[in-house]
Amino acid sequence: MGASQIPAASTASNPSDNWVLISSTNPVATSLNVTGISGYKKLRIQWNTSSVQNLASFRLNADSGANYSYNGYKLVGVSTTPVIVASQYSSAPATTLVPTDQHSYFDLVIESADTANMKMTKLDAMNSTPHWITSSGYYRATAAVSQINITWSALFNDLVKVYGVLA
Repeated sequence: MGASQIPAASTASNPSDNWVLISSTNPVATSLNVTGISGYKKLRIQWNTSSVQNLASFRLNADSGANYSYNGYKLVGVSTTPVIVASQYSSAPATTLVPTDQHSYFDLVIESADTANMKMTKLDAMNSTPHWITSSGYYRATAAVSQINITWSALFNDLVKVYGVLA
């Protein structure tokens, strides 16, 4: 698929990044494996659905090991008091890249995707309850990101878009 150019999003760490659309697909399934993403220094995964989706796991390079850590906050309903969503550190690493929660809007940026170094992440998400999640974390990697593996607890039937910034 040819890459389409889009403007830099406001959550990008560098507004001059030239984000290109790598893929746009509607999986109509409970899982999605995105490949063909090598050579991008940053990756962004987005969806915006009309219904809430229960995320079961989100992994890189099919790695189900305890190599992920994240820390985030959740605002629930009309409350303005942050509630910690999840906290995982090296003493208790996670087996998924982001908090497994309900998401109707999902925007995840992965930094250093083209190196064998640690990958830093930033997630903004929400659902129709409403609740908002902001989370950051990392993936202790030994290789560049070559695939993204998403699993939902029920059928996902909407567009998932993957963008990248070329190395």
